[in-house]
Amino acid sequence: ALFIVTPAFIFSGLTYPLWAMPGIYGFVAELIPYTHFLSGFVKLSIMNVPFKYVIPEIFYLLLFLIVAVGVTIIALKHHIKKTITISQGVS
Repeated sequence: ALFIVTPAFIFSGLTYPLWAMPGIYGFVAELIPYTHFLSGFVKLSIMNVPFKYVIPEIFYLLLFLIVAVGVTIIALKHHIKKTITISQGVS
């Protein structure tokens, strides 16, 4: 978990501002869901902006969710198919 959480904090803009990151690191930061969550959280809780200004962050988080659920469903179907094939071969 340490190897996953540490880059998330560094690239999220929590410890180092996103606007000051070199281009490739900014691109990597956009691929981490925590970056978008933190941006939306700061806008809502600290800046007190209206909800309509957080819609882009919510869109990105929903996109991450859809991709993660899709990959999980595909992986589970593959695992179930493999398990059924193995169990039929053993019988």
